[in-house]
Amino acid sequence: MNPFFFQKFWDSIGDDVSTVVLSILDGHPIPSKLNHTYVALIPKKPKPENIFDFCPISLCHVIYKLIMKVIANRLKPLLPSIISNTQGAFTQGRLISNNVLIACKVLHAMCGDMTVDGSMAVKLDMSKAFDRVEWPFLKSVMLRLGFREDWVNLVMRCVKSASFSFIINGHPSEHIIHSRDILQGGPLSPFLFLFCSEGLTRLIADAVDSRSVRGYNINARAPVVSHLLFTATLLYSVVPTYLKPPLLGTSCARTRMLRDKQSISQKLTYLLVKELLQNEETKSRSF
Repeated sequence: MNPFFFQKFWDSIGDDVSTVVLSILDGHPIPSKLNHTYVALIPKKPKPENIFDFCPISLCHVIYKLIMKVIANRLKPLLPSIISNTQGAFTQGRLISNNVLIACKVLHAMCGDMTVDGSMAVKLDMSKAFDRVEWPFLKSVMLRLGFREDWVNLVMRCVKSASFSFIINGHPSEHIIHSRDILQGGPLSPFLFLFCSEGLTRLIADAVDSRSVRGYNINARAPVVSHLLFTATLLYSVVPTYLKPPLLGTSCARTRMLRDKQSISQKLTYLLVKELLQNEETKSRSF
């Protein structure tokens, strides 16, 4: 049933719906039918030829979305205090565009960097990031962040109890029980993905603190930037300590290398920032 049914007949079913939601939030098990999701495959082009030509759309139960929305609303105010500043997505008071501006400044500084040690920025895209979330890792990260075990168990029950059926030719297929991933499009899913990304963020931060990796700073007074996260995209900016080839021994070779590096870096800066803006605009629309 769609949300319009619940809105129209809320006077009749509102108390029952509230009772079910509160009982599950209090620790009662989630009925299997309540968390069963139909997945509709929408073709991306007129004549699809393989599975990548379809866009899956999850049709969740309204009551299940209400449960997830309540958990998400209680979690949202806590995110700014537990999520690192390098993550700008889905966090109250932060904008993805802020990270885009920082990335632009860092790349611009790299273009004019005349040091011989060199620097580099690597853009990594997490392919099918939501589909590859391992449940034990997600649970461990939430516990390490300081959440109560009963609250973590509630979230994991919502994640693990989901089952799927694909709508093929107008008819649902058999039930599919998954063993990993988080439901993309759910009210709580972006926040759970932030927790998984936070694990990567803390590992990079530890590497910087132990001087295993050197981040990049624009000048002596600026903070060191080692990485920036844009939803499912990671920009990794470092100063490699091992890029000192023998060819840098002469001043002519050093000057030629710096000139070539500036020309290439300017082109990469334009292409990278343009792609980041396009990717984040597309991902923000999907959520």
